[in-house]
Amino acid sequence: MQQLDNNKIPKVGSDGEKYRDKQLIVQLPKQDLAEQYCRHLKSSAQKQGFDDFCKMRDAEAMDIGYIKDSVRENTVCCGL
Repeated sequence: MQQLDNNKIPKVGSDGEKYRDKQLIVQLPKQDLAEQYCRHLKSSAQKQGFDDFCKMRDAEAMDIGYIKDSVRENTVCCGL
């Protein structure tokens, strides 16, 4: 995060949060975001599967991470 410009750090309610949302729109294919772009979803089971996928993705992969300071000094990553 230190390498990002201050206006690109995704803090809640900041310009960085808006920047993150725009980047996600650019990076993710449209068919992963809305059913209207998935022309091959024919049955209600397929549509339900797509809805389940979207809910799971939004809950797991699109969440925001939180960081906290290390309580130890001089920590070393394993394997480095």
